Amino acid sequence: MEAAIGCMSLAAVAFLARQCLCIRRRAAQPYQQYQDEDGVATKDSAASSQKGTTAKLFMNAAAAVGTSTSVLSNAGHRARTGQWSLVATSSRISIWLLLAVQILATSNEASIHERYKKGPILLISVSLSSHALEAGHLSPSLAFASIGLFRNLHAVMQELPAMLASLQESYAASRRVENYLQRGTEKQNTNRTDLTLFENVHVSWPNPSSASGPSGSSFSLKNVSLQFPKGKLSIITGKSSSGKGLLLSALLGEANVELGGFNASRESVSEEQKEPSSPDLAYVSQPPWIENRTIRQNIVFGNLFDEDRYMAVLHACALERDLEALPHGDLTIAGVNGGSLSGGQKWRVSLARALYSRARTLVLDDVLSAVDPHVAKWLCLNALSDTSGVDAEDPAISRRSVLQTFSIYLLGGGVWPVSVAVLTTFLCRLLGAGNSWWLTKWTANKELDSMSLRFNLCIYLALSVCAAIAVAVHSIAVQGVSRSASEALFRRTVHGVLHSPLRWIDKVSLGKLLQGLASDMYLVDHRVAAGLSDLLRIIMQLILVILTSGAATPQTIAMMVVMLSFYFKITERHLRMSKRLNRLIPLAAQPILEHTNSTVSGIMTIRAFKKESMYVERMYDLLDVEMALSWHITLGQRWIHGRYGILGSLFVCAITVSLVLADADAATAGFAINVALLVKATMSGMMGKINMLTSGARAIDRILDIANAPAESQDGEDVASSWPASGKVDVQDITVRYDPGLPPVLTGISFSIAPRERLGVVGRTGAGKTSLTNSLLRFIDTEAGAIHIDGVDIATIELARLRSSISLIPQDPFLFSGTLRSNLNIHVHRSDEDMKVALRKVAFPAKDGKMTVDALDDLDMTIQPGGENLSHGQRQMVCLARAILYPRRIVILDEATSAVDRATDSMVQEVIRRELEDSTVIIVAHRLATVADLDKVLVLDEGAAVEFGSPADLMQNKGVFWGMVNQSGDARHVREAIKRARTM
Repeated sequence: MEAAIGCMSLAAVAFLARQCLCIRRRAAQPYQQYQDEDGVATKDSAASSQKGTTAKLFMNAAAAVGTSTSVLSNAGHRARTGQWSLVATSSRISIWLLLAVQILATSNEASIHERYKKGPILLISVSLSSHALEAGHLSPSLAFASIGLFRNLHAVMQELPAMLASLQESYAASRRVENYLQRGTEKQNTNRTDLTLFENVHVSWPNPSSASGPSGSSFSLKNVSLQFPKGKLSIITGKSSSGKGLLLSALLGEANVELGGFNASRESVSEEQKEPSSPDLAYVSQPPWIENRTIRQNIVFGNLFDEDRYMAVLHACALERDLEALPHGDLTIAGVNGGSLSGGQKWRVSLARALYSRARTLVLDDVLSAVDPHVAKWLCLNALSDTSGVDAEDPAISRRSVLQTFSIYLLGGGVWPVSVAVLTTFLCRLLGAGNSWWLTKWTANKELDSMSLRFNLCIYLALSVCAAIAVAVHSIAVQGVSRSASEALFRRTVHGVLHSPLRWIDKVSLGKLLQGLASDMYLVDHRVAAGLSDLLRIIMQLILVILTSGAATPQTIAMMVVMLSFYFKITERHLRMSKRLNRLIPLAAQPILEHTNSTVSGIMTIRAFKKESMYVERMYDLLDVEMALSWHITLGQRWIHGRYGILGSLFVCAITVSLVLADADAATAGFAINVALLVKATMSGMMGKINMLTSGARAIDRILDIANAPAESQDGEDVASSWPASGKVDVQDITVRYDPGLPPVLTGISFSIAPRERLGVVGRTGAGKTSLTNSLLRFIDTEAGAIHIDGVDIATIELARLRSSISLIPQDPFLFSGTLRSNLNIHVHRSDEDMKVALRKVAFPAKDGKMTVDALDDLDMTIQPGGENLSHGQRQMVCLARAILYPRRIVILDEATSAVDRATDSMVQEVIRRELEDSTVIIVAHRLATVADLDKVLVLDEGAAVEFGSPADLMQNKGVFWGMVNQSGDARHVREAIKRARTM
């Protein structure tokens, strides 16, 4: 019989190996399938490879456990009586390993934790039952000693799946990091000399997919030969998508030089003349890159602070008036991506950073497109020329109780699943206690015939099977609660972010959002529900152990009370420390996430300024803070586990001594010692669960803070389905401010637009143009006055209905990841032909007959997040095509043509006149030629309307608009456009 069972065990181990190999093969297929061209797996493939890694690691673990099996089997052969038999050992180990493989195949940490609980119940029962059937009896000394050994082995093996899961995650993460590091840095094919010279250069983007056209070929510049004179202003111009950005990237060393080479200019100065931190080159990107720091820190950018130079830079960039209007001046936090600043202010802060750096070469990407002509002229004279320039003047979280936090979480899981989970937890403990009680009763009777043995065995196995079924039902209920509660919490959080006002999004830390929606949600998904279940199970188990031990061995009660008092005293002391540290850990992690995101988004600017070392050191400082906190948490855990171990050992020793002195029988002694060991393990487990749930409660708190963000009011009256029928807009004496404590950005604005009229809004940067468009869409509410569209106050209209009735093309157009088709087909279904027609309307023929936006021919073209693989002008054209595809009675264009050349701008205006002739169009523009042929022009200055009328009338009045035209660089062109519009 033993030989047969041994063969079965070997077959089970063989099946284990086969399962591991199958898992590994299945996991290897997606990993190979999703390798990119550089040999680096994508995120999905790296995640898929985790199962293969698990199988490999588990094979090594199985070999180690197999050694333990051999040792135990040999012990069974040496002492058949009173020791484990081969059947008990082999069946237990084999079933345990098969269970672990089944669990690991799911690659889910919570599932591993829950499914593994069924193992000890069945395996202990199988082992003891097998021995009882084979030996004909079961002594208490053998039964309780075996249970104690099983529990010790189970405590170790219970950690095996979780540790393997952690190892596979670490391995996958290290592979991704390793693959990234092995890519290295793109070679900069530049030779530093006193000249910037291109000689027959072929240049392309580093990643072909980032700039590929319909055919998949990479856009490139060929046979480029030119020279930029040192110390002079050189201008690169051309139509949209003609390669201007690629040429600038080549100057920065961020593009691939496939053929030829170029020499980058470097000023010949001595080390004594040049500052150590002064870069050779400074860069102003499009769109401008602004950090979530103060305006001063954005400008100084890690250099030594020189007040005289700093004030000169502010003057040259026309920032003095803007800073005076801010509540904290240059110490105002710019916000995420410069959210606290207007578009023009962000450009000028970015330019000020370049000027302050003392770089000898400035690379500016369309820096004047977002400023009005007056400011543009000021920048040209004071910042970009050698007359009166800068160098000429140079010598915490809302608090909730833990109970309230977990109540909110569990309510999302549903009342019935939570109730089932709680009831099955109690049932599992009750059946487990009944199992131990029946074993005590069974083994205490030394005179058992075969019928009694079978009866006791059947009852024992029935209790074990019922306990296993209860654990299975409990696991399913816990998984259901975890999935439902996490999904409800995530949906609530996303809803809170999407419905929060723009001002809140500008003010909230990006690191806080990333942590809440990523790491905190991961912790909640994988730990909280299982942790609550385990803590409830441990508490119930402790109560039942105390009750049953008190009934069986009253002498243990006093010792248990003393020990528990010490346990709780130590636990309370540790919790005070751990709670404080756990609150600080997320606060230390948020700046790391924000710094990483800011560094990645501004990497070209950082490299251009040669500030890599500064950002590396800043990351080191942030990591040091977090690691110091983590180190103290680890020390605290070691401290309390050491004391738990000492207390538990003293408790077991005291129980053993008391049993010897009381001359207790074997069954009672075995039961009491088993209880002591169980209490010791229970208290250690309780402390770990409390620590984990404390972190989980803080994570839920942080997520709820995001979910409970102030929401925009969605309420309003229903209007007719045909509203707005004509598109008439009446603005009546409105006053607008972003926050109650801030000064108003618009004051006393009044004007009226007739149906189908086209209004231009002009003014210097920071005058309130974007604030006006935000008011029309109720991104910010009016403090006084009212805005009527077709006679209806927009404050009384449902917010979704209002915004769906107005088309907006923003200054910084944003596209969603997907395809060109999915970005165009967002409201109702449009045919491919309709979308292609709309694209052709915004793709204008050049002199050679080619289309200037020829990259937008393929509707299946991949669009990266934010439209990063398209130029700024192309993104604006896609948004314009979308507005043509879904016409609205009111269309707002906020600097929608700022990134295109003048000829393209004129063609865009012609498209707007032709395709949007039935719409009321509001155009915010800095380029005065854009508004020259419009019906009306509104001139804003410091939040007030200073002029309103037709362009011709405003020119005749010789007021502010007339002065802006005369100060612009294309006054003659604007005057001619106004005359042509007047004669039409």
